[in-house]
Amino acid sequence: MKKRKFIIGGIVIIACVAGLVLTTTGMSLDFYDSVSQFTARLDSIEGRAVRVRGIVSPGEIAHDANTLDTEFTLADDDASVRVFYHGVLPSSFTSGSDLIVQGTYDADARRLVANQLMFKCPSKYESARNQR
Repeated sequence: MKKRKFIIGGIVIIACVAGLVLTTTGMSLDFYDSVSQFTARLDSIEGRAVRVRGIVSPGEIAHDANTLDTEFTLADDDASVRVFYHGVLPSSFTSGSDLIVQGTYDADARRLVANQLMFKCPSKYESARNQR
């Protein structure tokens, strides 16, 4: 019994240290597919929660201010997907935004139904050459 408590305590301590390291170094456990990866596996993900990263296509945004419904295209170099979102749009939502969409795929409507929009911070990923 004493050995079991020691093992459980050790696991808890390791988990706490790992969490502390991740939060203080800015590392993230956020995982997402590119639009190309997402569209390649549409048959196996209907109704399952997904995260997809792409660029909001210019000229492909339809927003209804009365209903707060927005439909837009998320794309990468090789593929695109229509996205439906209901809610207040973040102020940084524009054409060309680097965006991660969290939601579920609706095969009947052939679109990704988003429940959360998350924006990447471009300055965080600039090369060292650009930051000098």
